[in-house]
Amino acid sequence: MYSEEPISNIVWIDVKELDKNNYNPNIVFTRELNLLKFSMLETWWIQPIIINKDKIIIDWYHRYMLSSTDKDIQARWGWKVPCVVIEKTRPKAMAMTVRINKAKGSHMAVAEQKIVKELYESWMTKGEMQEELWMTKQEVELLLTDTVFKKWNLKEYKFSQAWIPIK
Repeated sequence: MYSEEPISNIVWIDVKELDKNNYNPNIVFTRELNLLKFSMLETWWIQPIIINKDKIIIDWYHRYMLSSTDKDIQARWGWKVPCVVIEKTRPKAMAMTVRINKAKGSHMAVAEQKIVKELYESWMTKGEMQEELWMTKQEVELLLTDTVFKKWNLKEYKFSQAWIPIK
């Protein structure tokens, strides 16, 4: 039963054999790309790159990109990357790329604040959080405050009325 699942059939492929697609709507900025590199080196490969039978990447392009350009990643795994081959037509692969990227969700600061507080209260120092979560000192401090509004003391500021409700 499970042997037919794509995840049960991971193959290690030379990164030079793969090709990026020309429709990925996702971008990763330099800071987040560095975080991805840190995460890969810290936790190793935990998710394979998804490709079609023509070795065109459907998802996890940025892991491929790091594997083909970063010397630290190459030192760990050479030029090999774990892949799962999915039999999809181009339109289905395009839809899958969009769907997967949308399904990854958005990062919510309120939820992150709860995590940071629990980590701090349980065992992590502020410095460890900066290192492990790739946050600045200011980000950690802000997330450890009761609320952003208290931190900014908004009562001291005057704001114009942005709109007037219609009755």
